[in-house]
Amino acid sequence: MTMDAPGNAARQQPGFDPFGRVFISYRVSDGREIAAKLSAALWAHGVPVWFDVDDLAPGDLERRLREALRSGLSGGVLLLTPGVAGSRAVEKVELPELLQLEENADFTLVVASALERPDAPGELDYEEPDRILRAQRGEVSRFMQLKLKKPGVLEEIAGALARRRVEVCARADGSPAVLDINTRSRHAGPRPQATLVVRAEPEKGRRELGSAFWHPFASFLAALPGLVESSGFNELRVCGGAHLSVAFALGAALPTTSPCRLTVQDQRGNEWGDEPSCGSFQLVESVQHHGPPGVPAAVLVDLAGLAPQEDVVERFLTDRASSLSGFLRLSPAERAFIAPSAGASVVDDVAARIRSFVAARKTHRLDLMLAMPFPLAVMLGRRLNTLEARLLELGETATGKQYIPAATVASGEGGGPVVQVHGG
Repeated sequence: MTMDAPGNAARQQPGFDPFGRVFISYRVSDGREIAAKLSAALWAHGVPVWFDVDDLAPGDLERRLREALRSGLSGGVLLLTPGVAGSRAVEKVELPELLQLEENADFTLVVASALERPDAPGELDYEEPDRILRAQRGEVSRFMQLKLKKPGVLEEIAGALARRRVEVCARADGSPAVLDINTRSRHAGPRPQATLVVRAEPEKGRRELGSAFWHPFASFLAALPGLVESSGFNELRVCGGAHLSVAFALGAALPTTSPCRLTVQDQRGNEWGDEPSCGSFQLVESVQHHGPPGVPAAVLVDLAGLAPQEDVVERFLTDRASSLSGFLRLSPAERAFIAPSAGASVVDDVAARIRSFVAARKTHRLDLMLAMPFPLAVMLGRRLNTLEARLLELGETATGKQYIPAATVASGEGGGPVVQVHGG
């Protein structure tokens, strides 16, 4: 992995783009599974990826690979598995192109290896990559090599590339940092010059995201404040759309006490500021009491008119009746459009009511269900950082729709904001 100082002349080299994707080079026969996991981890950390399974166009293989490698990349990852020894694509196309790109000081090439010494199992053979790839002596072995079999190595790679990306983008462009997020489709194209790009989608047949996304995303959120602030950005613009549990967790990573200014842009291009306005939006509270004070409370915030059928809510309350101190439903007095300019005031009101409710139940823990515009969920997450919220998503099960726990957020506890990932 190279972390040299930037060079303005090198930045003009064809094939490099500080806002571009990271190319994953690997051998299909024994590296596809780990490459797919790395791709998911990179996307969850805000690093856009070129991965052949998703991005390789039909046609001559070597030509298409060269086109991708010269399309404007920000970095690359070379995954060294034993099968790489038989890969013409890696040896003849991908490695030479990546090494040429790496001559640019801003291009980051990460080498991760599973090539072990035959006389010392578990220890990397640092010279073996040059031999099996028929490279000149030291051409690959000069790089720091990460152990592919080391627990957490994929998140380590993703985190390092996210840090590097933000640093380089900060130098290349003086505008605020942009986080482009979409958790409904992995194939939504990144916005031009987005500093960070998060992509995911539910597994087939599911509406909610699984732990394969939430674990690396949790690591990303823990690092996000430092990523933004250490690079000199004082503003983060969030655009796109996401599951509301994801949106809330994202907001919790940057609470209102954070020095970073936050604005959110919805999918129609409307900007939702985080400063209160004089907009009015009347809320109605419905409260039910269940168990004794001190155990978690449950809150449903329905601002979108998209809340589930009553039987889904009642099923949740029945299942949790013995372990809930109470249930609060917040909804508008009248269904009405929430103007972006009024968003912060609406969220301030919602947050205050939730705080008052859980305090009355003598708890700081709650099950939280949301039905609201994406920007409001981000903004609400910023305001409830002293509470522990188990975030629920509406999902499909064998017995029908029901609320499914996604993750627990408690940013005030440190090391968060995501302190637990639920589900499979």
